[in-house]
Amino acid sequence: MKKTIMLFSLVCFLLSSGFTAPDTAQANVELGIVLPYSGNYNNWIITFTGSNGTYTFTTNDDTFDSQILGAIPEGTYDIEFNSGYFPSGFDFGVCGPTYYHFRVRSDSFTWYGAVIEDGTYIQIDEGY
Repeated sequence: MKKTIMLFSLVCFLLSSGFTAPDTAQANVELGIVLPYSGNYNNWIITFTGSNGTYTFTTNDDTFDSQILGAIPEGTYDIEFNSGYFPSGFDFGVCGPTYYHFRVRSDSFTWYGAVIEDGTYIQIDEGY
């Protein structure tokens, strides 16, 4: 009888305090993009692949004006940069509060392990 009362009390306590599932969803962050200042190199295909899925964005003259690439869940991604502009050289940047790196490339490539978080933007500069 004593065990039954304790079990009943425990069940009542758990039910009164409620059950909530852990919040496992990642927050979406809006990615900004800065394309080459001249406005001549605006057409890119940028693909983000991570544990949250694969997201592909195509840039154009409208993207140059808005400076918004799109929204994806925050996390770590491999980023593939493609365009028809190669073999011209470009500076690529993934710029955020805790992850800020640039690379110079003259071909399509994949950037591994980029951290995407609130405030992150992609920057592409004309090659030098």
